[in-house]
Amino acid sequence: MGTFMGNLALEMLEEMGSKCDELSIALNTAIDEKDKLYERYVKDMRKMQCIRDDIALSLSQENENFRSELESRKKVLDEQAKDLERRETQINLEKQYLTFAKKELMRKLDSVEGKFSELNNTEGENNSKVQQEMEALRKELKETIEEMEHVVTLNRTLMVIERRSNHELQEARQALIDGFHDFLSHSRGAIRIKRLGELDGKPFQNVCSQKLPAGEGDVKSAELCSLWQELIQNSEWHPFKIVSIDGNLHEVIDENDEKLTALKLEWGETVYDAVSMALSEINEYNASGRYAVSELWNFKEERKASLKEVIQYILKQLKSLRGSKRRRYYTY
Repeated sequence: MGTFMGNLALEMLEEMGSKCDELSIALNTAIDEKDKLYERYVKDMRKMQCIRDDIALSLSQENENFRSELESRKKVLDEQAKDLERRETQINLEKQYLTFAKKELMRKLDSVEGKFSELNNTEGENNSKVQQEMEALRKELKETIEEMEHVVTLNRTLMVIERRSNHELQEARQALIDGFHDFLSHSRGAIRIKRLGELDGKPFQNVCSQKLPAGEGDVKSAELCSLWQELIQNSEWHPFKIVSIDGNLHEVIDENDEKLTALKLEWGETVYDAVSMALSEINEYNASGRYAVSELWNFKEERKASLKEVIQYILKQLKSLRGSKRRRYYTY
């Protein structure tokens, strides 16, 4: 019996020793796995840090490149704007001079003609004196005609300069539109790009959502908006009339046009106003092409934005962008 118990105890010890070995192996394996996971974690963290450093460096370089590009464009546009302003001031001064000169020349001509008339009616003993005065008047008339020819030449020169300035002004505006289209289109400020002659679809959506069931309203508003945009761009449809405002002739919307009258009756005032607005814009800014055009626009005052306003706005946004990117860089 003693031997049997001894053998049993020995077997139990061996079994326990075997389990201890298995647990030891399992523990060592777990420790190895933990060490490997920790090493992988450290490597991943280093990689993430490298990625962050690369992103920070990339953003810094991108910010610097963007800033340099904007600064370069700003300098060019700023110089163009100053040059155009100088030319405009000079042209206005020259125009004032021309207006004054024309009035003065007409006064001189009237005076010379009056004197000629008086001398032609003079007879008798003062014939010699009359001849002298006639000669003096001929000389004055010749000088007046030469001065008038000079004024006419100057006027033609100014017209050429003004046309060239206007052309350069349009090129500068188009350069701003092309270069900063995305920047200004997504802006929420007062200076943005507006598509003149493009129909605003919101009034159509609002009215259709009120009159039609859900789902049908969106489809109908899209159809109506597309239909009226095509009509606006149709050169054969010209719903305008000419009226006199402050002594000047202007083209305005003809409220008695059949299509517009039917539109107002069926879909209301807001839809009518949206179509009228797009018609007026396309008639003013692209009457020959009859398609929507992009323009720099002051939405606060509802008018075309000047080059000076646009450049100042871009510079303001640039400073804000530089500040936000700098703050984003320091958070990495």
